[in-house]
Amino acid sequence: MYDDFLSILNAYINNKIFSQTKKINWERIYHLASIHSVQGIIAAVVSNNNKLCVQDEVRNKLQKDFYSTLMFSVKQEDEARKLFNILNKVCIPHVLTKGYVVRNYYPDKELRTMGDIDIFVSGENFEKAKKILKEYNYTITDTYFNEVSFDKNNVHFEIHKSLLNEDLGNGYDYGKYFDLLCNKAVKIKDYTYELDVDDHLIYLIAHIGKHFYNEGCGIRMIMDIAVYVNKFTDKLDWNYLWNEFENIRLKKFAENIFYICNKWFDTKINVPDMDIDLYNEIEAYILEAGTFGFYERNNGVKLLRKSYGSGNQGNVMTWFFPSDKDMRELSEWYRNKSVLLLPVAWIKRWINSFVNKRQNIILKVFGIFCGKKEAKKQFTLLRKLGIYQDLKEEFKELKL
Repeated sequence: MYDDFLSILNAYINNKIFSQTKKINWERIYHLASIHSVQGIIAAVVSNNNKLCVQDEVRNKLQKDFYSTLMFSVKQEDEARKLFNILNKVCIPHVLTKGYVVRNYYPDKELRTMGDIDIFVSGENFEKAKKILKEYNYTITDTYFNEVSFDKNNVHFEIHKSLLNEDLGNGYDYGKYFDLLCNKAVKIKDYTYELDVDDHLIYLIAHIGKHFYNEGCGIRMIMDIAVYVNKFTDKLDWNYLWNEFENIRLKKFAENIFYICNKWFDTKINVPDMDIDLYNEIEAYILEAGTFGFYERNNGVKLLRKSYGSGNQGNVMTWFFPSDKDMRELSEWYRNKSVLLLPVAWIKRWINSFVNKRQNIILKVFGIFCGKKEAKKQFTLLRKLGIYQDLKEEFKELKL
């Protein structure tokens, strides 16, 4: 069902010409490309072989997407440089991660799309960075615990004071761990840093774990791992990597992700085979749900599934009624207000969510109250994959 789509992406990553040996449903290919934000890559592969039997309508859509991808990528690059220059000018150290770094290792970096540009700024400089960017007319669009989102000229940035603040159901403090890795990041220019080669791969794997733990993971994140491993084949210290994955309770998860890279993109990482049933399930789980794993996936089911993973189904209610501490992270308005105004902050959040995300909120509530079966299915799958490893007792059968 997905073989043709995967083969096209494989050809791109490995600089091969894709040859069509059978009839291909190009409308289906275009749909998958669209929900995974890889239309530009598919277009590049198609343009390299004029013998491919692609319908004119699909070919035209791909060509249009190719040029729009290029144009927006150039715009993102320009705005990113402006932001880095500002942070360097005011002497704020910042660490670049994920897509903005890994895109440089793709055959054409402009075709590795980015929804946003992520930057790590340590805790003592976080508020300073927010203040400075406001002065430079960056608009805060969202705040969420250890991150703040800014927009400038329709380019989206996220500044993080913690690279990963969830425990992935593994009972491990990943925030503290990645803070330590950022402390030994490599200077690129002035106050701009990147993670060490090995540490960045650890973070890319953990970040995929974060996406699975929340909504899900798209194929672009798996492609990043394959591209990264191919780029640094001779530099990666696998003894260090496997020791670290073991220490941070991600060895099983890393083995499964690397197996998928081997299967889809011909990497040659020495890992155990994945159970065939698990592979088939996780292939569909990734490819059916788009770039960030939430295409046609109910967000309320995620909340229910995470509550099962924590062993406390009452945790679902924290979405409706965040604690005082959490609400101060979620709301700029409430941050310095008296705790007596907490109910007002809840009401303001509900109203804002309903006004701006009405359909999503309705679907989320529906998922919370009607999604037990799907939540159990997701939980069981993700535990097999290698997260939710810190349960105090075996998963108990839910009343469905």
